[in-house]
Amino acid sequence: MEKKENASKLISSLVALSLATTLGVPSIALAEATGNDGEATVTQQSTNEEAVAQEGAVKEVSTFTELKAAIDSAANGDTVKLLNDIELDQWLTIDADITLDLNGKTLSNAKDFWDVEDNSGNSMNSLIKTSGNVVITGNGAIRAKQDDCYAIDLVEGSLTIESGEIIGNVSAVQVQKGFLKITGGHFSQIQQSSYGDKYLINCIDAAWKDGSAKIAIAGGTFTRFDPAQSSSENPAAVFAAAGYTAVKSGDDYTVAWDESNAASIDSSDGIKYGYKTLDGAISAAGEGDTVTVLADTEVSSTASIDKNLVLDFGGKTVSFDDAGLDVGYQKPNTTLTLKNGTMNVTRWGIWLQNSAYLDVASDMTITANSAKSSSAYGIVVTQGSPLDMYGTVKTQETGAISGNGSVGLGNTTINVYPGANVIGEEGAIGIYHPQSGTLNIKGGTIKGDMGIQLCAGEGVVTEIEGDATIIGTGTDQRADKGTGDGVIPDGAAVSIVNRNYPGGTPLVNIKAGTFTSANQSAILAYDWANGAAAEWSASSAPATITGGTFSSEPDAGYIADGYEAAANGSNYVVQRIASIDPAPNPPPTTET
Repeated sequence: MEKKENASKLISSLVALSLATTLGVPSIALAEATGNDGEATVTQQSTNEEAVAQEGAVKEVSTFTELKAAIDSAANGDTVKLLNDIELDQWLTIDADITLDLNGKTLSNAKDFWDVEDNSGNSMNSLIKTSGNVVITGNGAIRAKQDDCYAIDLVEGSLTIESGEIIGNVSAVQVQKGFLKITGGHFSQIQQSSYGDKYLINCIDAAWKDGSAKIAIAGGTFTRFDPAQSSSENPAAVFAAAGYTAVKSGDDYTVAWDESNAASIDSSDGIKYGYKTLDGAISAAGEGDTVTVLADTEVSSTASIDKNLVLDFGGKTVSFDDAGLDVGYQKPNTTLTLKNGTMNVTRWGIWLQNSAYLDVASDMTITANSAKSSSAYGIVVTQGSPLDMYGTVKTQETGAISGNGSVGLGNTTINVYPGANVIGEEGAIGIYHPQSGTLNIKGGTIKGDMGIQLCAGEGVVTEIEGDATIIGTGTDQRADKGTGDGVIPDGAAVSIVNRNYPGGTPLVNIKAGTFTSANQSAILAYDWANGAAAEWSASSAPATITGGTFSSEPDAGYIADGYEAAANGSNYVVQRIASIDPAPNPPPTTET
């Protein structure tokens, strides 16, 4: 029969490309990929196009004429919704960013479409050809006539298939260029041949090889076709997205999430990818992605962050058997947000450099212990990097937050917000600030053997949404310090030290807060040289105080003009001096 002859043409094209020109079969259909190594991480690369990013009109259609008119006139963001089964008089070309809602209905063809030319002389090979950013949903069907054509041909852009039955000949979906994303649906072919279902989901060879054709399958069922080991490409391709497995049952392979994944990426391309290790997820993530921890995890080595990321701990604990996250070393100006969990390290927790930015959310806790190093800083901030601290950081050595006073490592900005906890335990201090830059304490609790030690830069303690609480619990051990760099143990809540560091003389403006030292002055300022303390020698006062509560009376030279330190029980409160003005004369009275 004539139709069987057409089928033979289609099948033979798969075997020998040399027959394609003779038979008029589009050569794009049947090239074998010599593509990449088939790792699932290849499929997770994002495209610049976004699938239907805006909402638009909903166009309901009942006939082919209405359907074609709706698609031809569709604007980006529109939805075309079927109200009836529709038999196509000719193929559909979709070049806008739209959603095709099958609404439980079927699109099919009774006429031959394969190798039929349109008005422009283009040969067709499918019911639907897409070159926009298209979403297919609604759990209906796209059914090609037996022995005729593919169901869908993706020419460029992106195609996301969320549900429905997609039934084609040789291929249910072919990708010339662009990004095919499948999250649901059932895929099969109606044509029977000796070549089976090898090309059920297929890419063009050259495009697969150079990465311009991509496929990520994160759901759906495929008849006699394994998305995790597709022989449509050479070598065999892994179309299943990273973190998914293809489970065989009878003739069907169903793609499902692998529950053993340790971390996932909520990618900007709309697919959630899974990885067996946190390192693997961080390495595979793209710019702006969110990496989510799925289980309590142990990491053996430091992770380098070289892209803008959100790291969501998912309420879990990640334990590093070394230092934690190195941010900005490979890529300046990197941004990182940490939230919703606990991070434990045996050396330093996070190292910021090259203007890298870190945001620690209020539900995040970072703990550094000294199991492997005496340099167990919680967060180290250097080289122009900004830090916004809303959460908790704790350390057992040195400083919970620390800078570096060497030349070129300053110009940092550290902001501590209400609700934050910056804690030095077992001899450590809250914040050590030897570098140039600005320290803004806008609230929270800062506690340690010393709350804050400033050796350079400008520190500003301000009242925003509540007072800061700064506590020093240690004793004065300066006599044992020696001549080396690093923290000088003096026990103050706020210690201001002029030690001739490159960042300049430190200055502090205190407007509000509570400052408590168990064994030392709450605010302590001095010069330091050759391992010994001396009186403050700079011409400017080390502090200007206009508010706050102190466990010891602040030096009168630190209190701003018009303010005083008034005793309040065992504490002192700095407040504005109340002015005493004579009462004005009463207005004259008029007697009648």
